[in-house]
Amino acid sequence: QLGLDHSSYQYSQNLLAKPAKPFAFYSYSNAAAVVTEEGVSILNLQSMELITGDTLQDNVRLLKAYLQKITTELGNAVHP
Repeated sequence: QLGLDHSSYQYSQNLLAKPAKPFAFYSYSNAAAVVTEEGVSILNLQSMELITGDTLQDNVRLLKAYLQKITTELGNAVHP
């Protein structure tokens, strides 16, 4: 919107865009979660099973996609 280069901010999004889905991602030892307007989904990263929260398919899909993107990016950073 300001005409500034945003290429180094891979995980940001235009919050004013119509297709933007508001969500928060967080992680801690052996688990990761997403919070959306629909609810919260927390995934055990060892068993890959939901440990608490809502079992909303959209949340689970979003969480797994976000984890895949992060894992790919970290893998490329560690092994260029």
